[in-house]
Amino acid sequence: PSGYRRFLLAHPDAVSLPAEQITDGRVVVALDGSFVVGFAVVLPGDDREPELDGLFVDPAWWRRGIGRALVGEAERLAAG
Repeated sequence: PSGYRRFLLAHPDAVSLPAEQITDGRVVVALDGSFVVGFAVVLPGDDREPELDGLFVDPAWWRRGIGRALVGEAERLAAG
């Protein structure tokens, strides 16, 4: 994980999120005020059942329970 952190800090543009996933309501975000600190994406899987397709937490915010909270919100979104 620390290698990922160094990479992401050096290349913040490495993470992108297609706008249609947001407008389709497939994304949950974690905020600190108005700053996005993480997100999760739920998409239809191969069998059309929802699955967690993406999970990202800003490395500066790791180890604070944000990933766990995003997975929980993604589960609720998938159960929809």
